[in-house]
Amino acid sequence: DRGAVLAAVGAAATTGMKRTGGYVRAVARNSMKKKVGSSAPGAPPHVHVGTLKNLLFFAFDLQSESVVVGPVGFKGSAVPKVLEFGGGPIAKRPYMKPAQELAVANFAANIRVTNAIRFGSKIG
Repeated sequence: DRGAVLAAVGAAATTGMKRTGGYVRAVARNSMKKKVGSSAPGAPPHVHVGTLKNLLFFAFDLQSESVVVGPVGFKGSAVPKVLEFGGGPIAKRPYMKPAQELAVANFAANIRVTNAIRFGSKIG
């Protein structure tokens, strides 16, 4: 019975992590509003074409039992990184960190969530 219980717990944890990844992605996407001009420093970036918003993905990494959430498809471009962290004359306009914080607050009952969400992509 122990093996069956562990398998069921593992499956439930996997499902929970996938849902959390999807939630973080949705919060990040919803934080970006379609408006003219630049967003205020410290606020999520405005959407003009929708490239960044449409290229946010999440994936569950079975080996490390974690979820990776972030932009993909920006080969040779540092735009997502500059928006999130700032750089040069551009002030930061975070969109992933606030989404992570909201997810952790909403899923605080699952202690594993705080350390199992990673943000990343092949940026720059």
